[in-house]
Order: sequence, then structure tokens, then C-alpha cells
Amino acid sequence: MQLSISKCNILDIGHIPHDTIHTYTIDGSVLPCSVKCCDLGIIITRNLSPSQHMHAVTATAHQHANSIHRCFLSGDHNSLVCAFVVYVRPILEYNSVVWSPCLNCEIEEVEKVQRRFTKRLKRLKTRSYSDRLCRLGLPSLELRRLHLDLIFCYNFWFGIHQVLRLFLSLVMYKRPEVMRTNCINRGLTALLGVGFLLRKLYTCGMTYHLPLILHH
Repeated sequence: MQLSISKCNILDIGHIPHDTIHTYTIDGSVLPCSVKCCDLGIIITRNLSPSQHMHAVTATAHQHANSIHRCFLSGDHNSLVCAFVVYVRPILEYNSVVWSPCLNCEIEEVEKVQRRFTKRLKRLKTRSYSDRLCRLGLPSLELRRLHLDLIFCYNFWFGIHQVLRLFLSLVMYKRPEVMRTNCINRGLTALLGVGFLLRKLYTCGMTYHLPLILHH
């Protein structure tokens, strides 16, 4: 496969002093420096903040949600909600494990897509957001992202993702003469991983009052 040099650029992560910036070339072509790039549909910035990607995703989702209200002549809730689930929600959940917001203002910005869509449905405008979700049988977008995070944590910890297992094996690699240290590091990593997964479960259960079952 031939490399497309015109699609290549340089993205420096973090604060890079100007006197340390290097020039990279491929076959004599100088690669341009960029403050952001899009890889597999995810906008990555120099400070690794998900804000730009989140703004772009929510803007696209709002456009699709508005199109559903304009194009569907039927006011049936089930049909409109089904269209929202099929055409809008996947936009807001694509690779959300990578860019999931943590600030309240950003969480609310993503949630506003579903909030506005449900508020425009007939006979639901005066009801609260939680009541609308209950009547429509929809979970909040934040809750769905928590579910995706839990699935990712489970797959990560139990080695279902082969790429992540390879990454762990490279990070945890030690020379044979320090094998004992390697075992200690693996044990500490195991404790940290289990603790992270349990904190996710606890946060999900306390926030949404979900029944949590731990299998010994």
C-alpha cells in the first residue's frame, strides 16, 4: 500500500518550546505541523482535551435530531424515538470511552441533545426531563456512557481486548534478573485495576440506584 504523504502531519502533544520543534520529512516532503488532527473519527488536540470533538459531535447530533422532527409527519412517540436511537444516539456514543466528558458543563452539553429532542415531542413539553425519559423508556446519555465504560473496563481487565493485553505485556516487561519485582508490579497493577473497576461500579450504582452483583 502506498503512503499518502498529503494526508500526513505532525501533532505535538503538550507544551513544546519553539526552539525544540523539529522538522520531519518523507521522501523530501516536509510534513506540516497541526494543532489538531482527526483519527478514526476522533478529533485529537495538542492538550488531549475532548472539547473540540465533543462540540463537533453535539452539533452534528443536533442537526440529525432536528431533521427527524422536520421529516417525520407522524407524531407517534415510538417512531420518533426509534429514529433518534438509530440515527442520533450512535453519533454521541461512537468511541465515547476515548472522549467521554468529565466536566458538568460538558456532560450537560451532550445530554442537551436528547433533552431538546424529547421536549419537542407532543404532550411532553411541560414534563420534566426525568419524567420524559421514564415515559419513553430511554436511559440518559450519561448512564449509557457509564455502561460503555464498565464494559470497556471488564474487557480491559480480563484481557478480551488483545491489543490492550499486548500493551500491558510491554509495560510490565522486566528482565529475568528482576523477576521478583515484576511479580510485585503485576500484583500492584491487579489491585489498581480491580479498584478502578469497583469505583466505576460504585459510582454507577450510587448515582442511578442500580442493583450491583459481584461474583466471587
